[in-house]
Amino acid sequence: MRRLIIDVGGTNLRICYQANLAEGITHIHYFRCSDFPEITICLKEYCDAYELQIDLLVIAAAAPISGPKVSITNNGWSFDARDVAKLINAKAYLLINDFAAQALACQELLDPKYKVRRDRHLCLRSGQSDCSKPLLICGPGTGLGVSALVPSEAGPMLVEGEGGHVTYTPRNKVEEKVLVALATQFPHVSADRVISGPGLERIHHILNGENKFAHEILAAALADQAASQQTVFLMLESFATVLANAALSFGSGAGIVVAGGIVPRMTKLLPQSDFFNRFDNHGRLSDFLRVLPIYLSVDPCAGLRGGAIAPENQNLTKKIVRI
Repeated sequence: MRRLIIDVGGTNLRICYQANLAEGITHIHYFRCSDFPEITICLKEYCDAYELQIDLLVIAAAAPISGPKVSITNNGWSFDARDVAKLINAKAYLLINDFAAQALACQELLDPKYKVRRDRHLCLRSGQSDCSKPLLICGPGTGLGVSALVPSEAGPMLVEGEGGHVTYTPRNKVEEKVLVALATQFPHVSADRVISGPGLERIHHILNGENKFAHEILAAALADQAASQQTVFLMLESFATVLANAALSFGSGAGIVVAGGIVPRMTKLLPQSDFFNRFDNHGRLSDFLRVLPIYLSVDPCAGLRGGAIAPENQNLTKKIVRI
């Protein structure tokens, strides 16, 4: 079955092709969403350039999934998956959340005999993994994604969450200052208002009165500029709180995978921050958290790889829509 897989986020669109199950993904291209007024233009250009014939379209979208209509949470794109599939003459489509695809790309971590591949995951902290328990996948990009894999006899069951939209919870006075400031802008201050690329920019403005892009803040932090480091540390420590809360909610005994586009660029700053102490420091269940292994996803094609194997997941096969 010839497949086109697209991973669409708030900032980037990634596309690849898979000729059949025996082959890997090919024709990998990255696009910036802001370069196109709508997804169909970019997709049509891609398919026409390679003269591709498509049986199944797999869409992993940074949006709540309910029915064929999609509104990407952190950009202006809206589309109907059925219409997009028809545009490229696909015979069927499968629509999943983008972090569901990220999760599927990590399913090998549920195998107790698996040896971690450094081109896919780095071990931020070793621990005691119980592969009979859920694996949590979470991380910031343009927004904050959350999903989980739950082991079962039929293969990993996927939990497609929207945990990035939980209420932001400060744990010190500086974070309270950030929350108070954001509450004047948003009726509900969700975690992804803080723990994301745009969140990094908001934090920096609130703490320093400066308007800087996220990449500028990160570059300055890596160059040991104190104000930017304070911004990055606050985001990382706030992220640790969200991770711990999600790990406790899911009972993520298999461990945690940090995904998304931001944290891999901050790896050098993690030990300087209070990230690990914040994660572990959760009262009566701290002992549970302290032994969890934490991995970092470093494969830029993880969403595409996860999307490519999604149709074989027994819990997703029934969601394939024939046209």
